[in-house]
Amino acid sequence: MKTRKRVFVEISPDALKYFLVPGEFEVLSSPVPRDAKYLGIQYDVIVDRFLVCFEHKSFKPIPYGERLPILEPIEIKRRRT
Repeated sequence: MKTRKRVFVEISPDALKYFLVPGEFEVLSSPVPRDAKYLGIQYDVIVDRFLVCFEHKSFKPIPYGERLPILEPIEIKRRRT
């Protein structure tokens, strides 16, 4: 059976601003390893979230045809100025 080691990470549309403003915010924790390969992003209109897809050797193998797991959200905080 063919498998793939991929996951999704959910990001709300409001959270995108945290990634687009340089220096104002920092990622405190993320379930995605630094060397994970970014594969793409899609918008899920039903839950109003972006699903960002990553691939990494440490992720659990998921058989083709099964839904990819959604990992815990990324923790972000505003830097003090």
